[in-house]
Formats: sequence, C-alpha cells, structure tokens
Amino acid sequence: MRTGRENLGASEGISGQPLTELRNALVWFLEASIAVVFGLSGFLKISKPIEYLGSLGMDSVTVLPEWAVRIVGTVELLSASALLVPAMLGVLVSLAPSAIIVLLAVEGFAIILELAVVHGDYALTMNIALLGCLAVVAWHRLQAIR
Repeated sequence: MRTGRENLGASEGISGQPLTELRNALVWFLEASIAVVFGLSGFLKISKPIEYLGSLGMDSVTVLPEWAVRIVGTVELLSASALLVPAMLGVLVSLAPSAIIVLLAVEGFAIILELAVVHGDYALTMNIALLGCLAVVAWHRLQAIR
C-alpha cells in the first residue's frame, strides 16, 4: 500500500498541485506588483511637479531636467502597461519580456544615478530590490520563450 507522499511526483507539491503552476502564480504576482509600482511611479512623474516628487522622497528627480523626468515617467508607465495588458487580453504576449528588459535598463540607470549623484540609502535599497524582482521575472519570462 502506498502512502500519499509516495504518490506525489517529483514536480508536485504537498497538495498535489504541480510546482510549475505555483511558480507561475508567484511570478504573475511579482509581475503585477512590479507593474503597479512602476505604473504609479510613472504616473506621478508625468503628472506632478518636480518639487512635489522631491518631497515624496524621489531625490533623483531633482538632479534631472524636467523633460528627462517626464520621459522616464512615460517609459515606466508604458512598460508597466506592457507587462500586464497584452497577457490579460491574449494579444502580443511577447511584449512582456521586452518591457521587463526596458525596466531593467531604467532601474540600472536609477541605481547609477543614486550612487553617483544622490547618495540616498533608502532609494538605493528600493532600487536594488526592484532590480532583483525584475531580474527574477525577466529570467522566468525569457526561459518561457525558449
């Protein structure tokens, strides 16, 4: 007679649900969280005055020209939309990995800016955490393409 544990395959969890489904759900949650963070950040950078953004703790926007802040905000907002909307609608699903790569570049630039000019510890920590989350999602999505 076999016990429940022996019936589970190597790729299944305790409840019998395949681990790949759980991993996909976690990646989707992480991707949605990233989209919300970058969507809100982009919206604020597009719609609010630079002084207001500086008072929110976005110190890096005070060293950039206003047009650059608006461009970064637009890129963040469009990339955040490209992470979720195509997959939800089932069209242009391959757009998500491209959006993630763009956001990786934006975060890399933000980290360099924080290190070179701003010297903000909290913002640097947040940018490194976001970069790590983006790297995990990028790795997973690019593996799915292969």
